[in-house]
Amino acid sequence: MQYQIQIIRADLLEMRKFMSEMSDSKEKNTLTNIKRIRDLNVSYQRNLRKGTEVSIEERSFLKLDDYEPRFDILPRGKTIHCRWNNIFLLHYAFKEIPQITDDQKKDLSQQVAILKELKDSEHIIRFYGIAETTTDATKLYLVTEWMENGNLREYYKSHKLDWSKRFEFAIDICRGIAFLNAVEILHHDIRGANILINKDHKAKIANFGLSRRFGDITRNIQVNLENVRYMAPEKLEHGDKTRYNVKCEIYSLGALLWEMAEEEIPYTRLGIDLQTIRDKVVKEKYREPFSSNVPKVWQDTAYAALNHNPDFRPTIAKIFSALYEYHHKDEKKETLPIGDEFEDAFILDDFDTGIMSVDQAIEEHRKPDGNKQKAWESFKFYAEQGDIMAKYWVGYYLYHSILPEHKENRQANLQRAAILFKEAADHGKVEAQLRYGFCLWQGDGVPVNWDEAMRYLKLAADNGNPTAMYNVGSAYWIGKGVIKDQEIGSKYLKMAAKKDQHNAIAMCKKLGISY
Repeated sequence: MQYQIQIIRADLLEMRKFMSEMSDSKEKNTLTNIKRIRDLNVSYQRNLRKGTEVSIEERSFLKLDDYEPRFDILPRGKTIHCRWNNIFLLHYAFKEIPQITDDQKKDLSQQVAILKELKDSEHIIRFYGIAETTTDATKLYLVTEWMENGNLREYYKSHKLDWSKRFEFAIDICRGIAFLNAVEILHHDIRGANILINKDHKAKIANFGLSRRFGDITRNIQVNLENVRYMAPEKLEHGDKTRYNVKCEIYSLGALLWEMAEEEIPYTRLGIDLQTIRDKVVKEKYREPFSSNVPKVWQDTAYAALNHNPDFRPTIAKIFSALYEYHHKDEKKETLPIGDEFEDAFILDDFDTGIMSVDQAIEEHRKPDGNKQKAWESFKFYAEQGDIMAKYWVGYYLYHSILPEHKENRQANLQRAAILFKEAADHGKVEAQLRYGFCLWQGDGVPVNWDEAMRYLKLAADNGNPTAMYNVGSAYWIGKGVIKDQEIGSKYLKMAAKKDQHNAIAMCKKLGISY
């Protein structure tokens, strides 16, 4: 155990050193939180081994009825479906948990309480809690963020995966593993099916817990033909007699790098069974060959991770450094301005100041791989010059904590965002009217004021915003925050449904409102 801790700490020091050179990394600003999360996990593991009561604060369960099912979005397999929350305007993944005992329920709740703290890393799936129904206390759901593009395996089957995107995914995965290792969490099942891709085409690590009991409850991690393809030879040979450690995780990452390069599951070409895979990997020390078009740095990094001797496998920081430096070097070459782009680089005083126009900054923000830092600097620049649209976007960045620096002084940022939303709203910016209405409704940065909230939401609705139409309509229909008036409610619900607002469509169908 001490040896494993030394490996993790050495790895973290390497990662810390490298992260300090990267201004766009969220982990750089969250290293101070790692010790707190690690201490929670270590305390949990210690008590678990001793069989003593785990003294971790349990949070109240989420209520399933607060989340609307999205029947128009295909579920993920048999147990995971998507739901929508009208307050936070977010989609969530609900994974049904098989019936469990009260002790298992308590243990699961304590683990999720710790896993929720991992929100500091943007490369790890976000946990929101456990949901229960009002009708059946035994029916539970694990609630995480909804990942629009499914898992990595599904992604490379449906999208063209160029080498730039492969490197980006690999770097995302390395960052996620490094963060988990830093808080002394081992995944135990790194493979393409357990890497999820969000709407911005970013990779996040999913399907892990703090103990085997979590895996027993939420998923099946028994040795099978699927995960044996990623399993370190020492585990294949000795099974439970060999403790799973960081070096086993590195081996699995090496197998995943092969999968990403070849876009197929390891050993599929051979069509072999579980025992044959064991024999080839353990006895023959066989590793799958790469195609000739795979970059040498990728092959070398993967083969190093797949070394038969765990002591010779690189740390996660070394893998990260090799892939990041290669990709970063290529990025610099690819982004040199040429042609018309070269002319655009000299708009401001013949210098590349990094400041884009407001429209360019909005476009940059909306790109899947857009430079949010550069967009933020541009919005700030024009906001200081009095540009209303730029002020709205500064408020947006502060409200949603888009950049690591925005996580600090959260309450002050919400207050500042509310001021900017109001200013933009009063100048007729429809999105600002919607968001300031939400601020007033929820008390974000301003005192709760439902009357004023409805005034701004109605402004946004009357100016054509379908989300505002739906919220105004549902509020009037049920009489929340306003005097109940179903005639007005149906009017706005119809307006929203005609604009294809999915919640409005669902509510109209449920209530029998023709639109």
